[in-house]
Amino acid sequence: MNSKWDNKLNIGDMLIDNEHRILLLLSRKLDLTIKMKRPDVEQNAAIFELKKIAEFHFLSEENLMRETSFPGMREHAELHTELLMEFNFRMNGIKKKTEFSDDLLTFLNRWILQHIVTEDTKIAEFLKHCQSRPLAENLYESFLPAAKS
Repeated sequence: MNSKWDNKLNIGDMLIDNEHRILLLLSRKLDLTIKMKRPDVEQNAAIFELKKIAEFHFLSEENLMRETSFPGMREHAELHTELLMEFNFRMNGIKKKTEFSDDLLTFLNRWILQHIVTEDTKIAEFLKHCQSRPLAENLYESFLPAAKS
């Protein structure tokens, strides 16, 4: 797993890009809890934190699509639902000891990165030519520090 953010993953929306960074940061946190063989309670807490941030991020992204009338919103939201269902399935497997934390991590990293590159870039392309802008977009720079590579 890469230890640094790759600016190629930026889609051009400051809020979404920052949330993507947090998702990957928490994936790396989970990776560390696994590699350092931290107790199950710590691994489970890292998994739960990652799940909650994913839920928040998906809501945020869906709000952005709604605010700008993104034409593929329903299909994109369905992808989010599928990921969360798979996440829950794997979380339950970890609790039942039929799945391992690192299997979940591998799945999430592959899914998140693929989703950003293939699906979220569609939103970015749409936003470049979109007349309606995200609500509060002009406030992003006041609240979100410019991310460094």
